[in-house]
Amino acid sequence: LGELEVKETPKGEYVCVRRVQKGKKTQEVLTDMLPKLVSQISWPKSMRWGSIDFSFTRPIHWILALFDGQVVPFELAGIRSGNLTFGHRFMAPEPIEISSVEDYFKALEQAYVVVDQKERERLVEEGARKVAAQVGGSPGLDPELVTTVANLVEYPLALCGGFDHKFLNLPEPVLITAMKEHQKYFAVYSPQGTLMPNFVTISNTIPKDTQVVIRGNERVLRARLEDAEFFFREDRKAPLLNSLEELKGVIYQADLGTSYEKVERFTRLAGFLAQRIIPEKLDEVELACRLSKCDLVSHMVGEFPSLQGVMGEIYARLDGHPEEVCVAIREHYMPLRAGGELPSSKIGAVVGLADRMDTVCGCFCVGLEPTGTADPFALRRHALAILRILEKLQAQVTIGEFINESLAILKEKLFFNEQEIFERVIQFFRERYRHLLLREGYAPELIEAVIEVNFDQTHRARAVLHQLSRFSKESESFEPLVLTFKRVTNILKNQKGRFAVEPSLLKEPSEKALWQVFEKIRDELNLLIQEGKWYEALELLTGFSKPVDEFFDQVEILTKEAPKLRENRVGLLQHISELFLRIADFSKFPV
Repeated sequence: LGELEVKETPKGEYVCVRRVQKGKKTQEVLTDMLPKLVSQISWPKSMRWGSIDFSFTRPIHWILALFDGQVVPFELAGIRSGNLTFGHRFMAPEPIEISSVEDYFKALEQAYVVVDQKERERLVEEGARKVAAQVGGSPGLDPELVTTVANLVEYPLALCGGFDHKFLNLPEPVLITAMKEHQKYFAVYSPQGTLMPNFVTISNTIPKDTQVVIRGNERVLRARLEDAEFFFREDRKAPLLNSLEELKGVIYQADLGTSYEKVERFTRLAGFLAQRIIPEKLDEVELACRLSKCDLVSHMVGEFPSLQGVMGEIYARLDGHPEEVCVAIREHYMPLRAGGELPSSKIGAVVGLADRMDTVCGCFCVGLEPTGTADPFALRRHALAILRILEKLQAQVTIGEFINESLAILKEKLFFNEQEIFERVIQFFRERYRHLLLREGYAPELIEAVIEVNFDQTHRARAVLHQLSRFSKESESFEPLVLTFKRVTNILKNQKGRFAVEPSLLKEPSEKALWQVFEKIRDELNLLIQEGKWYEALELLTGFSKPVDEFFDQVEILTKEAPKLRENRVGLLQHISELFLRIADFSKFPV
């Protein structure tokens, strides 16, 4: 106790203890820290090797660790740190002694290793443009492929090869996918934007004879394209819709049945949405649903899974189906990743919404909801996609209605507690929406205030959020507005039941005046909400501040002598609270 002392702070006096922690030399600190830092690096996939109980993305062969020119000594995965590194595996395999960071970059560059990731990407793009120009074209520099290739090579060298013109008869996505996914090649385009019978490959060595390397790559690609040509020919022997029956033999998930059963479910769910959003396109929506998964059993998608939806669109178009249906087959998979592009067509959006909601609700029904470390059915991504698409459509469909319809369809096959699953699913969506808005930079209390009452109304939640955010920053009336709501709700906390207001029981002038203000604001607020004028609605609510204050100052609200009067006054405050809650829960603001 004798070591304690009292310290004065802006928040008052605090009891504290003063402790001195002596420093260590940086070298010693790094010796302890570096092995921990390396072992904490997270990789999508890790491996172990030999008898070493250590996981990393690849086996560690050497560790270069220097501080101020001296080796930082430690051991990791059976390897001791040192001052040696190595250059290109084939063109400069000898050990290189390093004494500084500047030495490291220069020495490795001389040993055919470009250390800087961005510089390698620049060299890949520059080299691809140069060799593509030699055949009169330009490379399709897919950013994702540029990054992948730059990570596969240490010293990039671009080479340009070609393939038989006959393969240009294949759909363009097939050619590009065969080059990109299997071989990591860049497609080459003519000045008119058409695909040329050429490709760019990035070598990791400088060969003695570049033609030998080019011919080798051409042979490999030719085999891939001949396979693709065969698959395309086989798939075209029957109409796409014929494949729907084959989905009966494909298990989607053991408890949820086959892919055919899934299509049947989300076709009905899409019909429910179409009636609300695009009733005039009900037949097209149903056809798009039935075609949407047919390409999953095609030869082409079996070889190139990333072409799901893309091949469906191509085959449906060749079969003569309406263009908007063909586009919807591809677009129902959009967005392909978090923050990705949304469907451009309403048919594609409706089919995608139904497919995703069936997946989310189905997985929750059979106990496959995400955990902290696992989400094998990508339910978090599906939920975000549903929220974003509904926002874009401004659909007059609540999340609750949508979930209930999906669960009702699933209930025909599965046994589960409908109310319990509904609560878990809607809470899951609420959390996803909260994370989405936090990432976009909205204040946490603002998000809580809006989603507490408007989350289910996806067609208006964003507008309320934006206008409330603006109002909270611009209007001097914002704090008084919040305080008025809190004053009203504080007195209602312990009141059980909901009470009607009988105007004849309003005795005091201030309560009569408050009722008149309520009736006037209620009618005007209804019009503003219908027109989506949230900022004006917030300004209107500020009209409660003065009459509410006078009511509290002049009236004994919770009077014990007259229960009817008490209930009437509580009912009046309940009505006012409900008006506020049509926009947001203002109690979430720390004013």
